[in-house]
Amino acid sequence: MNLNNYWIKRAFELENSNFVKSEETIKRLNASYLRIAKNLRDEVNKIQDKIDNINIIFLDDVQAYKYRQKLLNDLKNKIYDEYRNLSREEINVTTKHYKDVIENTYKNISEYLGSIKTDASFSMLKTDAIQDLLSIKWLGENYSDRVWKNTNLLAKKMEDILLDGTVSGKSIDFMAKQINKMMRVGSFNCERLIRTETNFFHNRTTLKAYKDYGIEKYEFLATIDSRTSHTCNKLNGQIFHIDKARIGVNYPPMHPFCRSTTVAYFEEEQLQQEEKDSIIKEWKGIKNNANYTKKESVSILKNKYGIDFKDSRKYPIDESILNECVSWLDAFNDEYSNFMKVNPCKIPIIANYPDSKMKNSVGYYSYYSNNTKVVELALNAKYHSDKDYFRQYLDYVKGNHSVANAESIHTFVHEYGHHISNSMRWISNNYNWQSEFISECIKEYNDKYNTSYTSYREFRNIVSIYGASAESELFAETFAEFYGGKSPREFAIIFGNKLNKILKGLN
Repeated sequence: MNLNNYWIKRAFELENSNFVKSEETIKRLNASYLRIAKNLRDEVNKIQDKIDNINIIFLDDVQAYKYRQKLLNDLKNKIYDEYRNLSREEINVTTKHYKDVIENTYKNISEYLGSIKTDASFSMLKTDAIQDLLSIKWLGENYSDRVWKNTNLLAKKMEDILLDGTVSGKSIDFMAKQINKMMRVGSFNCERLIRTETNFFHNRTTLKAYKDYGIEKYEFLATIDSRTSHTCNKLNGQIFHIDKARIGVNYPPMHPFCRSTTVAYFEEEQLQQEEKDSIIKEWKGIKNNANYTKKESVSILKNKYGIDFKDSRKYPIDESILNECVSWLDAFNDEYSNFMKVNPCKIPIIANYPDSKMKNSVGYYSYYSNNTKVVELALNAKYHSDKDYFRQYLDYVKGNHSVANAESIHTFVHEYGHHISNSMRWISNNYNWQSEFISECIKEYNDKYNTSYTSYREFRNIVSIYGASAESELFAETFAEFYGGKSPREFAIIFGNKLNKILKGLN
């Protein structure tokens, strides 16, 4: 699946989500139509009983005639009162639904276009912009005009049926069946209107987003199945310029109950380049510009996070490296405060050990696999006591043994990635959380870039040689690439976006 196909899939999913949302609105209004049908049947019963007894009550034919006309006029007023109330209810309910469709569509389209185009940002629509969209007329009317038109027409037909039936002496059963028949027609028209208007507001909002983001072309997308119209089937896959978009001609909805949608069109090479450019331009990573002294860093670790710091006497940690690590932790805490609150796994010690104790490891994270206890997060003093030396080391290994964007906080962020993975096992109550998460990332990468990877072992060129040595190391290396440096690559972006949503969703 290339990038265009990836976004085509997303476009169909968005249109379908709005289609599904209309179900609840339709169900609610169907109940209102059934309620009105019952009210009218009851009213006809009452009036028919009174008409049947009119000659008993009035001996005078003139009085009887006047009373009969009054009863019929009362029935007429009852019909129109019921339908006026129905119109108001239908407009209120559908307005809320259409507002939700507009907001949901614009938000989702903006997330997509915002990941590609960086010269505009309109993730939220203002109230007046939503109202402008709701007020748009197509085929000479807007949705509220159509509601009043449909209900007034239904009321007139109901009036003709009931008054004629009452005057001509039709049976109550006959008129009840006529009421039910007309209400089914009204309910169907209501559903048709909601389905079609939902598609209209979805696609009209999408068109506004295209214009806001400077998109030049769109591709027409028809849902292909046994219900697809000839018109939509013929337009499917065709490319049009935005300024040539015409609803009902080359832009959906094309007809009542239309399910077609569109997607912004880019040449494949253009899409890949713009997506990469936007990542390079927009990515800020997890950064904090604090400038702590070593003493301040140690104090913050202890007092803010409950973490002791243990340093090597012979090779004390470089002050600027420690500052960067604590600043990063502050920024991560600010970004994911809920994760920090609900996490049962607490790091008790961050240590800077001499090389002899580290056994040539640049860093490690130690924990118990059968409970939430963490032992420590350790850094190798050989590398972390001298920032310039450590940078030279990273320049030597990055892009090969380590990730391509490794910086001086790389080891700390890498080991913190292990802490994230360990913590999520307990937060999610799923021992296989890491494995399942990595599998999902690989699947999404395959879908998006038309690859067929099946294992972390195949990611030595996509992440790093070290990352391909174990599933846990792929997680930590990718975590460090996304959260610890600039311009993460494609797999790290998929990984980071997924993890970001998970961590943001904790409560």
